[in-house]
Amino acid sequence: MGINVKAIHRGQLEVLIRTEIFHRINKLIRYMEGSGKHLVHNLISNTEIELIMMKIRALSSGNLVLREDLITHIPLYVSQYSSFDFMGLSNVSNFEELLTLLKKTAYVSVLKLYGSKPIEELDFVTLEHRLHEKMDEETMSYIRQFGSEDTQRKMNEILRIGIELENIRVIYRLKKYFQVNPEQIRPLLMKQTAYISWTKLMEWVDQLTADQILEKLHQTRYKKYIGMTHFQYIEHFTKRIQYELNRHFMYQESNLNILMFAYIHLSEIEIQNLIDIIEAVHYGISQEKTKALLIY
Repeated sequence: MGINVKAIHRGQLEVLIRTEIFHRINKLIRYMEGSGKHLVHNLISNTEIELIMMKIRALSSGNLVLREDLITHIPLYVSQYSSFDFMGLSNVSNFEELLTLLKKTAYVSVLKLYGSKPIEELDFVTLEHRLHEKMDEETMSYIRQFGSEDTQRKMNEILRIGIELENIRVIYRLKKYFQVNPEQIRPLLMKQTAYISWTKLMEWVDQLTADQILEKLHQTRYKKYIGMTHFQYIEHFTKRIQYELNRHFMYQESNLNILMFAYIHLSEIEIQNLIDIIEAVHYGISQEKTKALLIY
């Protein structure tokens, strides 16, 4: 029985796709050393942060429609791996209750920093950034339990590449489309680096235009992957590089921990590909234009 793409809510669609991929990964983590549960949490932490931010926005606006939308996004299939009660989140009615719900999670240390301000005055962009930054730190601490130093180094490299490319995406967009000054850009960047030193990245933020930054990438270790893709827009560009790098790990590595970590990161790209295909069908976008959106 197929899915009627014209009838399904986008949030529900993403939950269906993530459910299938999560079950696939869940069958494979048993072959990893250490506790694969922590790396699965890396996979769902983006969803947790998305739900937390949806709840905070709903509380700040008093919008009941946002509460209902939150419920449609709740992925019950990962409840055994989540760090807090997803259904309990939908019943939270103020910021103090949110802190209580999340008191045993890594998120609470970040959220407490914002507890003194009225919720409608919170800087949502900076808050979300800090939540992601905290979870990246948590993932790095989890990686220390996996195998040899070489295994840990390569798993950290995979994680740091994703962070670094996200920094490039943020810098490019803010410079290219919003003409944001360097002082406003810096607080939105993660400090973990892979192939570009933090000092060098700050020089780019201070001195270069968006297009000059893309040119500078050709002088880094990313250059061998940049040539594989034609620039369309920055999200496609950075995800394509990440895809090629993780695929390289999948083909070159035999260590199960590294393979699984690379596969988890590739699965995020697979999810976006599937969503793009289904939405293209929904809106009647041609196959040629749809193909240009995909990363493969």
